[in-house]
Amino acid sequence: MPLGDEHGIGLEGVRLRIIAWAFRPLHEVTATLEIAGGRSFVTIARLDGWPANPHLNSMARKYSGLRHLPYQIDGDHVHRFSDNAKLGAWAFGPQANLPIAAPISGGLRSFRDFLRTLGAEFHIEGVEKIDPPDWQGML
Repeated sequence: MPLGDEHGIGLEGVRLRIIAWAFRPLHEVTATLEIAGGRSFVTIARLDGWPANPHLNSMARKYSGLRHLPYQIDGDHVHRFSDNAKLGAWAFGPQANLPIAAPISGGLRSFRDFLRTLGAEFHIEGVEKIDPPDWQGML
C-alpha cells in the first residue's frame, strides 16, 4: 500500500504491508513499515497481532535503554524503529528481523483495534478506515 494523503502527495520509497491468513481470523496478523534500501525494501517497524508464539527480547538486557522491556511477550507486540535503532543497522537485516519488541498495552480485541494501534505506532492517519480482510470460514 503506497502512503500518501487525500491530495495524492505521498512518500516515495515507503510502503505499508498488512498480512493476514485467509482462513484464520485474528491469528498472526502482521503489519510492516518498509523503506526502499538497495535492491529491495527493508522493514523498519512491525506490528504483530495475535502471534502464535511468544517473542523473546533476548538482546534487550544488553542495552541500558532497553532493559525496561520484558524478556518474554506472550501476546500482541510492536517492533518499534526507535528501540531497534539502539542496536544499530544490523537489527534491520533479515537475520536480525527487528529483535526488540514492546507489548501492546491492553492487547488487541479486533481487526479495527489492530488498525488503530497501527496508525498510532506508525504515525499513519486514516489507516483505521481500511476494510477488514475477507476472512473465509473453514472448508
